[in-house]
Amino acid sequence: MAGKGAAIRAVITGGAGKVAPTRGEAEVSTEAEDVAGPEEDHAADEVFADELKPGTKLFHGQYTIIDFLNSGGFGITYLARDSLDRMVVIKECFPGTLCRRSNQIVRARSRAHQSDFRSVVRLFVQEARNLSKLVHPNIVGVHQVFEDNDTAYMAIDYIRGRDLLDLLEDKAHIFTPERVVRYLGKMLEAVRFVHDTGMLHRDISPDNILIDEKDEPILIDFGAAREQATKQSRALSTLRVVKDGYSPQEFYIAGSVQNESSDLYALAATFYHVISGAPPPDSQKRLSGIAEGDADPYVPLAGRFPGYPPGFLEALDKAASILPKDRLKSAEEWMRMIADAARTAEAARESARVAEIESAVARLVLTPAADDTPARPASPPAVTAPAPGTAATTASAVTAAAPSRRRLVPALSIGTAAALLAVAGYALLGRAPETAAPMPLTEIAPPGAAPAAVPPAELAPGGDRRASLPAPLPAVSVRAEGPAIFAAAIRADAGASAEVPQRPPVVARLSAGAVIAGVAAGASAEGAAAARRLAVAATGLTYEPAPVAAATGPARDPAVRPDQVARVTAVPLLPFETRSVRIGDDFFPEISALLPSSAVLADARDWLRPGVTIYSVNNNWVSDHESIMEQLALAGAGDGPVELSLRIREDLDSPFRAVALTVPEAREVVLHGGLAVRTEPSAEGWRTTVADPGHAAELAAGDVVLSEATTGRVVDGPMAFEEIVSALAAGTFAEGRFTVLRSGAEIEVAVPLATGG
Repeated sequence: MAGKGAAIRAVITGGAGKVAPTRGEAEVSTEAEDVAGPEEDHAADEVFADELKPGTKLFHGQYTIIDFLNSGGFGITYLARDSLDRMVVIKECFPGTLCRRSNQIVRARSRAHQSDFRSVVRLFVQEARNLSKLVHPNIVGVHQVFEDNDTAYMAIDYIRGRDLLDLLEDKAHIFTPERVVRYLGKMLEAVRFVHDTGMLHRDISPDNILIDEKDEPILIDFGAAREQATKQSRALSTLRVVKDGYSPQEFYIAGSVQNESSDLYALAATFYHVISGAPPPDSQKRLSGIAEGDADPYVPLAGRFPGYPPGFLEALDKAASILPKDRLKSAEEWMRMIADAARTAEAARESARVAEIESAVARLVLTPAADDTPARPASPPAVTAPAPGTAATTASAVTAAAPSRRRLVPALSIGTAAALLAVAGYALLGRAPETAAPMPLTEIAPPGAAPAAVPPAELAPGGDRRASLPAPLPAVSVRAEGPAIFAAAIRADAGASAEVPQRPPVVARLSAGAVIAGVAAGASAEGAAAARRLAVAATGLTYEPAPVAAATGPARDPAVRPDQVARVTAVPLLPFETRSVRIGDDFFPEISALLPSSAVLADARDWLRPGVTIYSVNNNWVSDHESIMEQLALAGAGDGPVELSLRIREDLDSPFRAVALTVPEAREVVLHGGLAVRTEPSAEGWRTTVADPGHAAELAAGDVVLSEATTGRVVDGPMAFEEIVSALAAGTFAEGRFTVLRSGAEIEVAVPLATGG
């Protein structure tokens, strides 16, 4: 059976009328004689005969019908235009088994159906009023409910986009794991919001989730009133509309108990289809098979589809359990199960990473000394600090007064000193072994000052050479100016000064492989460069590499131009969307949805939410979104975050409030090579996305920039990308090695720097 309606089925338990398909073909069973009498013609070619014609006016001319959209057993949906020339969706209460149309007026088919028809209209109005309270960015909004033509109507948001079922049938559309995870997260938030109000949706399926032009999922077409109508009307109680593959087994049984897990089953079945390409077996077949002793024909998603976060597919499988007692009981529990799995997986990765780092440190200090003389000192050699006022480099401070540096640990020189700085960063994480003895690490001293000595390794019983692993260390960081920012810490021949920082260091995440590589490289030229980068990453400092190039490593080019940034543009980000609402004789903007940039606003958390009406901005009346943007431009947008003064009211029963709003900005950066990125606030912090790859052939538009390997910097601030590029240019590196997020996977790409003047 082809078409969207292939999944829609009318289940007849006795004497029911027709059910028009939602869209496309539908499988319908009817016994029209019991309901309407022999004089009524219910032929298939008259399924849509009762629809209003284009041009029909409703509610005193406020709405004009433009076109028919679809029809179901309980109503007809139209595309319409309101008196302000805006597109809306009009849903008409039209239970075809109980009523018919005569010159636009909707009447009961017979006196016997009159009471049932009026009950359905009352339920329709009540549902519209309930839905109007569901103000959520991922739930379709209800503007108005009114009665006309002796029936009821509701005006609903017109969503420009396609539903999930259309997208699933479009072979050119790809659902990446990242996108699926985001869609489901938004739907779980929406369903939780619905359940918190005491309502159920009762009709979640791919054709009732729209994806709008901003790639946001929107939940539509609640079935709550239809469910109540089937309980109150004898005629409608014989007609139950379910969707094979998506409806839980309790939806097939009249009078069965339905709860939050029923909606969760339908949501899980919907996303099962999105992930696997086909809906799961319908719940009736699953239940029958289990009752007969057969295996459940449902094939779990877990273990079959890579790229999804830990626990994501397992939670979906659990929500799709055939028996309600085995399902997840709430959207909150579903989200918590995914979050707990993610934390468990992260703890396991962190444990493995710490173990690898500890192993790398142990290998460094336990490596036999490369000395022709195998003799070992009978006791630990004394280490004395240089006399006050004697200039000393970091390398000499570490090994000062030692009889033989090579007999303690191999080549405690440039690379090892820097590697120990990286280990210091690790120790700041608080993961030092319990048996570790204190190993204080000196702060970098200014010229002429003597750094404190570091005690040598201890000899274990039996003469084995072992070193005390570092205990948690005090925060150690370096601040200096110019390209030699880290010279005092890592170059034995450097005389550059360094100071204790004015802010606590930020510990960056390091891969275990990178730490091992830097530590194991020892005192070689390559090791010095690698360890230097590790030390910088561990303290979270921005550094400009020393001018002396390593023997191997990232290529350098003296022709790299120092000014890589061609243009920087600041773009104001109004943190919400609005829709115009009529209050008295005037229209005002009402917040309809919050945008990601709202996550960084601390000064508006007590009032910024959907449903709040804005009356004025900077003492100027506003009527719609455009008028707010005009006031934002007048306030100086583009010269930094803009402070606005708003007059708001949270609802019609609340007093007016004067509130402040700081409008954040996105930062658009264009390099001389043509690469353009946009950095803007999000719920997770600052997010940098590639807008135009320019000459960076390995990049793609939409890539999310995470970090850069040469500098060890994470792209986590509004100016982090610019700082990284400037640091690379100062070191004359020919390219940057950026890690980006693409289609849910992290990959490393090369970004060439511009050359010439």
